[in-house]
Amino acid sequence: MKWEILREVPKLLGLAHENIATLYGVSLNRKDNICMVIQQAECRTLYHLLHCRKYKWILFQEKLNWMQQCAEGLEYLHGKNIIHRGLTTRSLLLFDECRKLKITDIGKVNEVEKIRTDFMCRYLAPEVCMEKKDFTQKADVFSFGIIF
Repeated sequence: MKWEILREVPKLLGLAHENIATLYGVSLNRKDNICMVIQQAECRTLYHLLHCRKYKWILFQEKLNWMQQCAEGLEYLHGKNIIHRGLTTRSLLLFDECRKLKITDIGKVNEVEKIRTDFMCRYLAPEVCMEKKDFTQKADVFSFGIIF
């Protein structure tokens, strides 16, 4: 499985879109785990902003702007025939004082084993999570709808 991901690295390194987090490189650690180096998000993830910080008023327009940016990033990935397979609020990074949203965790693109944890199943299309069918672009769009 790990070698499947490493074969995808050249494709991932070639991604260039304002709503996709930049991948700087990949290496293996001493335990042969894959380590991906991506740009650092000063505002962390959308999940963190919505659930882990003290309550902060967020304008509807800001939320709508984040979803538009997410849709544009997802459209770019799908245009490159890349299915994210794990789009959640934890895979959406926030930059520029939480105004810029970028999709990350694209390294799961072609994993043979699909991770279906309780957290993930909250975002996955029912046919993917319960019926164990393959991920499709439609499943990514379903996940986007759940986040929205």
